[in-house]
Order: sequence, then structure tokens, then C-alpha cells
Amino acid sequence: MGTTLSSLRWVVDPTNQIVSRDTTVTPTVIDVTNDLYSDLQDLFDDADFMDDPISMSAQTPTEYAVINQWFIDNESTKYLSGGAIQTIGFTAGANNYIRTIEYDASGGTMFVDADVGRTITGTTTTDAGIILDFDEDTTGSDTGTLWIRVTDPTPGGDEFDNGTEAYTVGASSAAGVFSAVSVTGESVWANVFTLGTLETNTRIYLYQTAAKLGSEAEGSFGGPLTWPALVGLNADGQLDLLVKIQEADSLIDDGFLIAFARQGGKLYDHFEPDVSAGGRNPIPLATGGDLNDAIGHHNVTWTAGSGATLVVGEVVDLDSDAETAAVVAVSSDTGGDGTGDFDYYLIRSLTQFVNTDAVTAVTSTKTMVLGTPTNLTPATDSGITWTWGAIDRDINNGFGPAPYHIDFDPNNVSFVRGYQRSKYLMRRGGIADIDTGAQTITGESYRGAVLQIEYSSQSGGDWTEGNVVYDQTSGAFGTISGDHDDGAAGDVILRDIRGTFQTGAANLGDAPTGPTVTADIDSIRNISSPKTAPLGTFAGGVFFLAPGVVPLLASILAGEENSYQCIDDDGTLQLPPLQVSISVTDLAAGDRVAVFRLTGAGGTIVKDEYDSHATLNAVGDQTLEVQTTVSTEAPTTGWVRIEYDTDLEDRYHFASYATSIFTLTTNGDWGGNTETAGDTTGLVLTDTTTPATFIADGVLPGMTVRNVTDGSKGTVKTVDSETVLTLERQLEGGTENDWDIADVYEINRLARTYDGADTVYIAFLDEINVAGGTSNTSIIYSGDINVSVEVRNSTDGAGTRWLPLSAPNTITATGMTQSGAKTEDTIAS
Repeated sequence: MGTTLSSLRWVVDPTNQIVSRDTTVTPTVIDVTNDLYSDLQDLFDDADFMDDPISMSAQTPTEYAVINQWFIDNESTKYLSGGAIQTIGFTAGANNYIRTIEYDASGGTMFVDADVGRTITGTTTTDAGIILDFDEDTTGSDTGTLWIRVTDPTPGGDEFDNGTEAYTVGASSAAGVFSAVSVTGESVWANVFTLGTLETNTRIYLYQTAAKLGSEAEGSFGGPLTWPALVGLNADGQLDLLVKIQEADSLIDDGFLIAFARQGGKLYDHFEPDVSAGGRNPIPLATGGDLNDAIGHHNVTWTAGSGATLVVGEVVDLDSDAETAAVVAVSSDTGGDGTGDFDYYLIRSLTQFVNTDAVTAVTSTKTMVLGTPTNLTPATDSGITWTWGAIDRDINNGFGPAPYHIDFDPNNVSFVRGYQRSKYLMRRGGIADIDTGAQTITGESYRGAVLQIEYSSQSGGDWTEGNVVYDQTSGAFGTISGDHDDGAAGDVILRDIRGTFQTGAANLGDAPTGPTVTADIDSIRNISSPKTAPLGTFAGGVFFLAPGVVPLLASILAGEENSYQCIDDDGTLQLPPLQVSISVTDLAAGDRVAVFRLTGAGGTIVKDEYDSHATLNAVGDQTLEVQTTVSTEAPTTGWVRIEYDTDLEDRYHFASYATSIFTLTTNGDWGGNTETAGDTTGLVLTDTTTPATFIADGVLPGMTVRNVTDGSKGTVKTVDSETVLTLERQLEGGTENDWDIADVYEINRLARTYDGADTVYIAFLDEINVAGGTSNTSIIYSGDINVSVEVRNSTDGAGTRWLPLSAPNTITATGMTQSGAKTEDTIAS
């Protein structure tokens, strides 16, 4: 019951002193706060209201107050814009009538709208009051918040100070228990509005206390507010609305909001205003086109088309309820009543199309019936990953290892695809965890690193990455993205900061009070991540990675080794060394190809590039150590050769090297397993008992195999199956040189002990090209290198004989390319 204002949308209940919005009347209309204030002033000068206290006052044309214990509910404020509201008179005292209390209805009966205005009573204290509003999580635990005007507001009266008592509601079945003692204090709804240039179809969204405000299913985290359809956060373009930022004198999220504008295919933006003072607050946002991300996320075919040809950039509406997508590219359109397909990304509600959806294109007015959508590369590139956590990485630029906190795996695809994948993960609606490690980081809310805090005198243990740390003096806090721990000293990289950290003894702790782990804060450095794409921007073919992001070198696409830039966690720009590509083309299937360093133009192959360490390279080892630092010109992974006698050598595949130690490519199944079939020729190794998994584990042609039992060795020619290998020649150097059942074998482990008399060298390229075509690798260029390109395959699968190819060439600052086409051998039989 109540009096309806002239707008017919607002109702005044003088009995319970409630001003509320009738949401059934023009539910998509937002009123200006001044209009509500003006209508209330007009109402309260009526004769019937002359004895009622005024409900609202104005401090400025954009700042208003609900006064005299009148009440306005949270839902109603979502229908206001253009002016902030605060309450005056809710603070505890003899004249305070309104209290806020938490409750749990999971074991009882939930509230209904008709309970507003009814009396609620605590069964233990008999405290009583009138229910003014409730906010209940009906999809979760059936808990919520109640606002009550108490019957006796005086100290010691109806204080609702029992945080565990049960409650009942008069004339209602609502029942449950309180879960906290009631609190009093003022509420504030700040008025926020956005300004700036936005791309069309952009829908802004807000975060508060790590929760998304709004009613989008894809992006909702059960936040404190849900806006009605087509109002406020559910409409495209600029925002102008009220957000509750204080409840019972307690600021929500320290009075901060974060506004995001992240539309598919566009440059992003976000802004974090401090709205703790209430009032009217501008939020500047600007988005623009992104030429490097102007692609669709999905593709769909259509039939029964009618109307003009589709237009790139137009919106496609679902006929049933106007869910929409933006057309990015039209692959085909036969016109008329024909068929076709188009690429698109989702906008507005982010609801995906399904098979047989009837749609209309807004600009061209074309109507269609859609098929089943398929995902395009930004959505399918799941192999491109980011992992948060402190790492040290040397990008081989001569400055040694540097600290980072995000490991980026480009998965051997182009950097521009990596950039597009990052944009896709951080788009509006991107609520998936984008960290492949232990931390939980949702894409649409990620903004990058904010602070580097250097600490010392750490005690009590180590920090845990992904946890929150606190400033024990100021109360500031932030989440650890990476901890570079050097014992009692180190530094943490923080994101999602609240408050201001200060230097000082024992200022850093793992809890707000009484921390277990503490450390001195020695210094603080601000970090600025790009707003347009927080994991890195892309321009001119170069991926400018965000501060703290470093690529996995082994996963960089060949030819793009120089197409990125890093900023390490100390703020130092790290440019990659000049890497050049070495390619041998026109190869036939089965060709063995190698590129060797020469002593000079027209010289011989350098086989004494390094000397084996005198004592540390024993038979069966999985590492090889040389006496000097490995040149940065060596490929990051490849083959190392050891000449143990004149023109006699062994060959091993290495996965990596550091300083003077090569780490061989190995697997647990490659050492200590046994032969199960036996082979008197010594050519075939079979292991079916374990069983072996030669293909899955990555056994490569050319790897050395040692028969541990009789001391013989051979080289893999082909990996025939998961359990069978064929060798190039019969085993040699052992007592029997064959395979007996139960013979123990090792693969790609040192087949003999090497000492300082043995020399080591590395071919730039050294492999069997199984499929034919091109073999390539990349190296760090530091000067021209004379090389010899060797291609050999005397007999191909068709029986043709071929002459070996030996071609001198030079690796220059632009790399090297050599045709590996061979000449037929007409003499060999």
C-alpha cells in the first residue's frame, strides 16, 4: 500500500516510510534522481503529508539524501541516474530506527516480497522490528541481508544483538536464523557515469570486491547487485547509474569500482575510480579499432537466405529475443534465397547461436536460418598458454637470466595469433581461468601487475603465489603474481591492489593481523601494464609483451625469434638477440641433412669446437659437460657429436644446455628396460613387456642405443611402433652384438665414458627429414659463419639412387637457405 507519484513508477509508503520503484511500470525506464526528488517535494506539500517527515533532501543538484529514517531499497536505486544518494540518520543512537543484519534461511523458509512491512522477531531476545527490504542469494546458500526498522530504537532496546538466534515473521512462513549481530550506519549510492569515445556495440561492465555487477550469466560471480534487463549495465554505450558503495558505515571494496570496456576485435580500456566520497563520479573510457584483432571468434553457415548481401560490421539479431552478434567477415553469400556463411563475435547478452536459429541482419535486412556454429582460432588456440609464477629466464641476449612472473608459451604459432588469443581470453564474458598453473585469474577482470615490492629480513616461511599479502601499517593488500625468493630477501609482484603500501620493518605479512610470515618492505616500484591488451600489445609485426611476461624460447615460431620485446620484473627492457633462420629446402622423404661449421671459406668441418670434461662424463649419464661455455650460436635444442677417435664419433640429442652442460633428451622408459623378443641380427629392438612407448616418448631417428648387457651400441634408423625400433646397422663394439631376450638397453644416454682427449661439436642442423620438404632451425647471429650443407640418401623408397650433396654456404644476418635437391646416381646399383 502506498501513494503513487506523478510518474506512476514510484510509490511512497508512509506507514513503513519506504520509497520504492514499482518495477512493473515501464521497467526499462531510468529516472533522473532530481526528478524523483522533485516529485517527493511536490507530494510532501500535500495536505495529507503535512504531518509526515520529509523523505528526501538535496545538497547539490547531483547529491541527495534520504532523511528522517525514510528508506529506499537497493533495487529501486538501479532505476536512477544523474545524481548520488546517501542516507542520514541510520547511525546508531536514540533516534536510529534502521538496522542491517545477516541471516541464513537454508534450514527454514525464504522471504517473499509480501514480507516487507511485516514484523520480524528474534525468538531468544524477543527483539522486534518491521522488515524494510531483504537481499537473498536464492541460487546459492539461501543466505542474505535484512534491513529492519526496530520497534524500540533506544540503547538496550531492540538491538538484534544475538548473531545466532532464530527468527519468525508475523503472518508469514519465513523462518531461519541470524548469522551475525546487526549493525547500524549510513548507506551511500555513488552516481557513476562514463564518458569518452566507445566503439559501437560496446557494453561496459563493472567489478566491485572481485565480483561482476550485472545480470549476464556468462560473467556473473554472484555479485551484490543485479541490474534489470535493458537497464544500466545491460545496455550498450555509456553508463549513468547508481552503485551502492557503503553499507552501515562500511565501505564496500574500500570505495573503489573498476569499469571495463572490452569488446571483441577492439582495443580495450578500463578505469578504477575512487568513489568512496559518493557524489557524481566521471569514468573516462576510450576504445578503438584493432587492426591486429579484426577477426571473428566463430563461424556459422546459413540457409534460406532472403534479402541483400550481408555487410561486414553489421549486427545479426536472433528473431526470438534479439540476442546478437557482430559480423566480422562474410566468406560467402550467394544472395537471394541462397546459402552462405560469416565470421562473427558475440555482443550484448553473449548468447551463442544454435542450429536452426532464425536471424535477421540489421543493416542489410537479410533473413537467414543458421546452422551449428564452429569456433575459429582465437577460441581454439588452447595450446597458447600463460602461466603465472616467478621464473628466471635467459633469452640469450647477453645479459643472463632475468626475473619474470608470467611464462608465455606461443605453441609454435605466430605471435599475432598469441596476441589474438590473449584478447579473446580477456574479452567481456571471458570468465575462464587464464592461468595454467595454481593461481586463479579470470580473463575479463585481469588488469596486469601493479607493484614490485622489494623485501628483506623475511621470517616465518615463504610467501605463497596467488595468496594475498598485507601492509601491516596501512592495511593495504594485494595478490602475489610472482615471488622471487632469495632466502631472507627478494621481491613480490602484486596485482589487484587495494590501499597504499609503505616501506618499513615487518610491514609485509601474510595476514591482515597476526601474520605467520613477515618481511621488511625495502622499496616499492609501480608497474604499468597496457590497458588496451593487458598481456601485451601488437604493432608492426612485434609482440610487445606486458611487464613480467616472457616467451618460452623453444616454442617460438621459426622466423619470429626477433618479433617480441620483454620488460622483466625489475623494469628492464629485454630485447631478444638477433636470431636467424637456417633452412634446407627441396628435401625428399628420408633425406639426412646436416649443416656443419667450417674452419673458414673452403675449409674443413670444425670437430674440436669443445673438449669433453675430463672426469664427469661417465657411461649411462644423461648430461654431457664440456670444458668451456657453450656458444650462444648453438641451437637451443639439437644434436651434439663426440669424436672419441679419429673419424669415430657418437651422437646424442640434447633438450637444452646451460653454461657448459648439455641436458640430453631422455625419458624414464629409455634406461633399464629390457629386450623381449630377441634378434640375432642385432638390428631390431623390441620391448613389449613394459610396454615401451617409443613414439609417445619422442624417440628420434639418429639416437644412440646401447645394449647394456653386452656393451654393444647402434643408432636408431626408424621408430616402427611404440614397441619396435630398427637400427641403421647391426650392433657393434660388444661381446655378442645382438639382442637376447632380457638384454637391458638404454636410449640417448652416454654410451661410453668420455675424457679430455675427446672433442665435441654441434651441427647447426642435424636430422633425418622423414616427410620431405624443408628442414630448418634458428640460431643467434653474432657474425657470418661459413658452413657446409650435407644432404644424403643413397636409396629412396622407390629404388632410385642419389648422389650425396655437399654445398658450401654462409650464414649471414639474414640467415641461410640452401636447396637440398640431389642428383641421380646413374652408376650405383
